[in-house]
Amino acid sequence: MRREAILLIAIAGIAPHTAAAQAQPDAAKAELVRQIEPHLPSNWSFRATWREAKLVGYVSPTTQEAFDLLYEPERQKQLLSELCEKLTPALWELVGADASIALEPVIGGKSADVRLDCKRPGRA
Repeated sequence: MRREAILLIAIAGIAPHTAAAQAQPDAAKAELVRQIEPHLPSNWSFRATWREAKLVGYVSPTTQEAFDLLYEPERQKQLLSELCEKLTPALWELVGADASIALEPVIGGKSADVRLDCKRPGRA
């Protein structure tokens, strides 16, 4: 009986910390979407997901624009760089010191194999 009581107390103490740890990555994903979507054309889509310790935002232009960007890598890089510049310190704080943010175009539902790592403010 005593062992079960100790186990229940231990689980009760861990559960809030686990929920808080999960809430922060979810909040960072939502915040990334909130910060990027207003800067995209209305017919483009954007989603975010965690890949290990990297929050990756997927930019999905229309099919024609996606293929145009595919053949203009400098324009593609410029677009992603400009979006990275829109990220606020509050988002970086949510992401945490040990994680990073990257943006990646999606063409026809598939990754374009181009990923731009956003620079954290104050780092080279």
